[in-house]
Formats: sequence, structure tokens, C-alpha cells
Amino acid sequence: MSTTHSEAENLKNILENIHHPELLDGHLWASRLFVKDALSTNPQLRKESPGQQLSAALGELFSKTMPSTPPRRGKRLDTHWGEFGILAALYFAPSQQGLPPPNSLREAWGRIDQAISFYVYGSQADCLSEQELESYRLVGHEVEVAPTSTLSDWHRKGIQRLAEAVAAREKYLADLPEGNSRLERSVIDSAGLVQDRQAHESTTSKSFPYKKVFLPVLICLLLIALALGGYKVWKIYGFALPLREDLSQLQELGSSAPRSESITEAGPLLAKSRQDFDLLSNEVEPVLWLGPWLRWVPVYGGDLASSRQILNLADLLLQSTERTYAAAQPVLTALNRDTDLNPSRMVLLLNQAQPQLSEARQSFDQARQLRAALKLDGLSPLTRSVIEQHVDPWLPVLDEGLKIGMALPHFLGAASDGPKTYLLVAQNEDELRPTGGFITAVGTVVIQNGQVLRLTFADSGDLDNWDRPYPLAPWQLEQYMNSPVLILRDANWFPDFPTSALYVESLYAYRNSHSVDGVIAFDQHMLVLVLEALGPINVEGAYNPIDAGNVITYMRSAKSPPDGQPVPEGWSRKGFIDKITGAMLQKIFQGQAISWQELGSAFFRGLNQDHLLLQLDDPTLADVIARHGWNGAIRPEDGDYLMVVDANVGFNKTNAVVQARLSYDVDLTDPAHPVSTLTVAHQNNASDEVPCLQWGGQRLVGQENYPLDACYWNYMRVYAPSGTQLLNATPQKVPDEWMVLNHGVDGPVDVLEEEIEGLQAFGTLMVVPGGGSLMTSFQFGLPAEVLHISPDGKQINYSLKIKKQPGTLAIPITIRVHFPNGAAITSAFPGAVIEGNDLLIETDLRTDLDLEVDSLLK
Repeated sequence: MSTTHSEAENLKNILENIHHPELLDGHLWASRLFVKDALSTNPQLRKESPGQQLSAALGELFSKTMPSTPPRRGKRLDTHWGEFGILAALYFAPSQQGLPPPNSLREAWGRIDQAISFYVYGSQADCLSEQELESYRLVGHEVEVAPTSTLSDWHRKGIQRLAEAVAAREKYLADLPEGNSRLERSVIDSAGLVQDRQAHESTTSKSFPYKKVFLPVLICLLLIALALGGYKVWKIYGFALPLREDLSQLQELGSSAPRSESITEAGPLLAKSRQDFDLLSNEVEPVLWLGPWLRWVPVYGGDLASSRQILNLADLLLQSTERTYAAAQPVLTALNRDTDLNPSRMVLLLNQAQPQLSEARQSFDQARQLRAALKLDGLSPLTRSVIEQHVDPWLPVLDEGLKIGMALPHFLGAASDGPKTYLLVAQNEDELRPTGGFITAVGTVVIQNGQVLRLTFADSGDLDNWDRPYPLAPWQLEQYMNSPVLILRDANWFPDFPTSALYVESLYAYRNSHSVDGVIAFDQHMLVLVLEALGPINVEGAYNPIDAGNVITYMRSAKSPPDGQPVPEGWSRKGFIDKITGAMLQKIFQGQAISWQELGSAFFRGLNQDHLLLQLDDPTLADVIARHGWNGAIRPEDGDYLMVVDANVGFNKTNAVVQARLSYDVDLTDPAHPVSTLTVAHQNNASDEVPCLQWGGQRLVGQENYPLDACYWNYMRVYAPSGTQLLNATPQKVPDEWMVLNHGVDGPVDVLEEEIEGLQAFGTLMVVPGGGSLMTSFQFGLPAEVLHISPDGKQINYSLKIKKQPGTLAIPITIRVHFPNGAAITSAFPGAVIEGNDLLIETDLRTDLDLEVDSLLK
């Protein structure tokens, strides 16, 4: 028996909610004949909710669709058993066994055999031998998971087959001679109009004879009203299903990696969504006036009362999205061509789009006000979950997209306030400093209408102005580097980039009186990422094209004059920075045969991996940048926090050959007194032939201007939550003769007062000789607030934010978390290894790391 597409979609919706039957209480299928039939054969079901009755009846019907013979053997898996097994593993077996459902089709694949055994053998499956189970094993001998296309096909056809079984059962029950009278009695009983028909008719015939006529008429009118209302609801539901499918596809596109193709694909879907929404709106509009009068309706009364607000919210969000898409379409078209786009043309297109973006902004702001006024407490669980899971998460995304689209022309100097000037800070991570590396050069770029008007760089050492009063340097720079005042090249001593950027901007002004509109810092690896997207560039003075593979080698060698040749007139150790950045910007701003998608991806990777840091004066863009953490700010979060910051204080470039590794062990066995142990390992792969003399020591031949092979002088800081106590440590004792001022340290750990709200800092000096390694450990008493414990003390939540130091690539880290004895870890970081109450994670700090673990005490 064939079924319609909407019937199969209805069934799919039910199956997706079968593990939460309360969401099915108002479903139209809850009153179908096969459900009533299940109630008649199993009276115990009458005590359950409508959603549970529907789930049970569907499960009973599903069990009868199981193939009658064992799976056939051959090169291809038995399709009928595959269709049955995938539905059993995904929906019915977990529901009946009280187990969590699989998260995907691929995960369900691994449970198919177990689900089939449950349906074939019932509770006896656990007692059978492997040989007895073998005849009904479908996927157990397959080495690899079936392709996603096969699993999707099984899933789709399995739902279609079950929908046909439901339709066949409905037709059979409807054709029974007593079917109509049974249905009539069910409707009347559910309305509470008849408790005992015979007693009622007897009483009314004696007292009010005319009711012998009135009662049947009333019943008929009620049945007609119910039928008409049901028909209307059914039509509305039918119009809602296509819209739900449209939004599901849009959400799938939005959750994938950003691609201009996926945004382009959203266009037809948006148009279809608008068409389907208008059909639904036209169907619903005539009855919306009834909404406020129907708040009394069980479960869905709140939905009906708020129906106009919900409809208006959807309409405004759809309007905003449509207008945003229309405004972005010319830019997307140019991006897809990858031929005729450059920043200047992008600015022109964005300026032309401003009226549409402004309209989209107005619609969005109205929608946001409606959403703020909409109270979720009175809505049904299904409607509430749709808004919380599918609407609320996308509001910040749309808000942010509109902000960026409207602010970009300002950023590119195309606004009425004229060109924009940005301070560029080139950081060299070979000499690692807190925000990414030693400030080797500082420059400015002036942009107007998407064109670079001027680009200049200068050696950071040439920008000092000793006629001005400099601030006192942090004590570590004075004590360990003989630097009593803070000058420009050391201005990024502060791990919080907004703080360092403020110092850079202020000290740069000692030589340059003009203001800037923001500070942009980048390291060497950022140039690697950009060149991976741009391809080779021609740099003045370089014998070969410069690309991602040789750019760092080129920059290291360019700081020394040509071998065996007179120093060219006007030569500067940092002059190459002007040349290489100029060549890159020229290629970007002229749009010379580059992939804008790859270039955009490179910049996003640089921002997410802290190779590019931004501090902009524009409040709109500054807000977006801060929300994503692209401003390098050090901000504590709710829970535990860890950041390890190295600062090379050795007047060398040894970080190019130094490797670090972290281990963080957290002991929560006593939740009232959590303790952590941090171990930091540094391996210096420099030559062991160079003695540890911080200043004026030996340098290997060829490294006079760029010393890579040297001892590693490092002032290391560790940032933890406020209230953290240092319990123990293994700092190093540094001899006097290794230091520039001939004053070593006797291994103290400094408890620092850096005034970063919510964080406590600890620091220590270390020196790692060439060819050597050093392990430094800290034991901390953490504040109890790093844990969230439920009022009954049974649930423990531990969260940890590990902040990556800019300028580093991917420092390996091992994390261990120990929960109290008897605790069961219920959720953890992907890839974590769980053994009892212990958790182990092996990963790296390519980006910041956010970890959250939940446990339940037995």
C-alpha cells in the first residue's frame, strides 16, 4: 500500500521525538485507529500520556515488520534487515530498553546486531551463545562502517516501509464492521460527554423527554465541529511540514564550514521558505484571533495564545535573512568568480548594499524585541525546544553578520570620516614574547576606499625618542635584561593584548604625532598562512619568488647584509618587512588571480590560532572581535583557567629551536579542596657548544646577526583563577655568571600582582642550556569555585579554559582529571579516554581549549 510523502515525513518527525514522548502528546497520530487498537489490547497503556501511547503502539507495529527469515548471506548485506535494523538501533530498541539513543547513523551501525537480537530473542539474547546469535548477525563481520549513502538509504526506505505498515493497519481497522461505532464512542468518551450511556438515557427519558432528540443532535454537532477543527489543524500541519524541512536544510547549510557555495545554495531555499511560510501564514491568519481565548487548552494553550507573536517573529526573521542575502548576493557572485574582485570593488558593492542591510537591521531589531518579550514558560515543550535550539542560537549569528556588513566600509576607509590608519606590529616568535614575539618592526598602513594609500615600516629600535619620559619597565625586564624603562620593542610584555596595544600605540606616538584607528599585530606564521592562499610573490632583492615554504628562511637571512659584499647604501636589517608586506598587500588589493575563499580561510585560521591579533577603535567591529577572542584579551571564565606564557629574555632567537610540552593534572577527589599539578617541559635543541652567557657571549659562525644556537633564557608566567594558592614548585637555580647583571636567582616562584581581574599570576626565571631540557612543576590549591556541584551533591561539573600563547604553533598537552571514587563521568571532551572516575586527554594548543566534564556520584 503506497503512502504519501507527508505521511512518511510525519512518521520521521514522530521517530525523531520517540525518546521524548512528552513532545508527542499533541500529535495528530495519537488519536489514530492503530493507537486505539493498542489501547484496547493493552488497557495498562490508558494510564500513560498520549505521546507514550503513540510511541508504544508504533513500537508494537514496528516489531511486526521484522523479516520472517534470518538475514541472507552474500556479498551485499540484506537490505530488508538493514532497513529494519537501522530503525531498531536508532529509535525503538533504545526507547524500549531505556538506553541513550545513538547520535548518528554511523553510531547506530554498531548497534544494529544488538538491536536485532533484542527483537528476535528478547531478554534471552544475553544468555545465548555466539553460535546461536550468529544466524541473525547482520553487520558483525563487516570490517568498515557502511557508506553514509547506504545508511541514509536504509533509513529512508525503513521509514517508508513502516509508514506503509501503519497505513495498511489503519485501513484494516477502519474496514472492520464495528470500527465506526468504536471510534464514535472513543470521541464521545474523550470529550467527557457520556459516562454511562444507558443510565443517562434512562434518566433523561423520564425527566426531559425532548432530550431524546436533543442529545443525538448535540453529539452530531460536536462530531462535526471536531471533524472541521481536525481538518483545519491537519491542513495547517501539512503546510508546516515543508517549512520545517526548508529550515532544517538551511540550518544544515549554516552549520557547515563557511563556503560561498553554501551561502549561494541558501538562496533558493530562502525563496522556498518564504513561499511555504506565506502558505502557512494565509492558512493560519483567519483563526489567529482565537489564540488568546484558547490558553486553557492542555499542553498547547500557550502556543495558541502566543501564535500571533510567534508568527510575526518568524516573518521578521525571514525578512531580515532575505534582505541580508539580497544585499550580499553581488559580493558572493564576485567571490565565486574569483576574477574581478578586489577590496576596492568590494567596498563599492558593500556601499551599494547598505540600504538593504539597513532594512534587514530594522527587521532584525524588531524580531529581537519580539523574542525578548516572548515568554517560553507557557509554551509547549516542542515549541519551546524549537525556539531554544533552532532560533536563539542563530540570533547572534545574524546580528553579527549585519554588524560586519555595515561596518566593513568604515574599516576599509570608505566612510564619510575619511581614510583609516592602522598601526602594524610585526612580531618575531623566534624570540617569543607574551603577545606573539619580539616587536621587530612597527609600521602604518593608510586605506581609503579599499585602496592602500601608504605603507611604511621601521625598525622598532629606530623609533625611540629619548627626549620623552618613558614609563618604568616591569621589574623582570630591569632585573633580568638591564632595561629600566619600557621602550617600544618591549611594549608587548603584557599577555593581555589590549594592554600591550595601548603601550605600543602610546610609545609609537613618541616619534609620530598622528593618531591611528587600531593596532594589528601579526607573527611570522601569519605570513605563512597568507602565502599558502596567495601563492608565490616577487619581493624586491630576493633571487627567487617567496612562498609559504621559504618565507621564514628568507626573513631570517634578510637580517644580515649580503655575504662578502659591501653593505648597500640605505640597507636596513628590517627593510625586508616593507618589501614583503608591500608585495603581499599589492597582490591582495589588486586582486591578482587569487582565491578569496582561501585567503579568507587563512585570515580566520590566523585569528583563531592567535597569529593575528586585532584591536580596533570601531566599537561595532571591536565588539565582534572581542566576542570571538580575536583581540587577544586575557579574561577569566567561569571555572578553572590556565595559561602558560614564555618570554625570551636572552637577547637571541632560540625559540626557533626550543620545544615545549605541558601536562596538567587535576585532582577533584575532594571536591571541597581541588588541587592541580602543572608540569612544563622545555627542550632546547640548540648546539651544546655555546656557553650560557646572556650578553656578549659566543655566537656560531653565520649567526652573528641572528643567533639561533644559544641557551634559552625564559621568564615563564602561569595564570590561574583568583584565589589559587601555590602549594609546591620546582623552580630552577640560575647561577650569577649566566646573567647580564651577574645576579642569578635562587629558584623562587614569584607571586605576581598583575591586576588582571579574576586571575592570579605566578612567575619564575629559567635557563635551558643548548642540547638540554628542563622540567618545571607547580602544585596549586584551586578555589572550590572551579567546580559546580548540584544542591544534593550528586552532580559535579568541571570546566577548564586553557588559553594559548600567541606566537606558538601547537604545543602538546596532556590533561588528567580525577573525580571522587565512585563517580561516573557522564559527558566529556571529544576524544577523551575515560577509565572509571579518571579522564585523560591528549591534544595540543593549536587554538584555545575549552573543556567541560560532568560526573554523577553514585
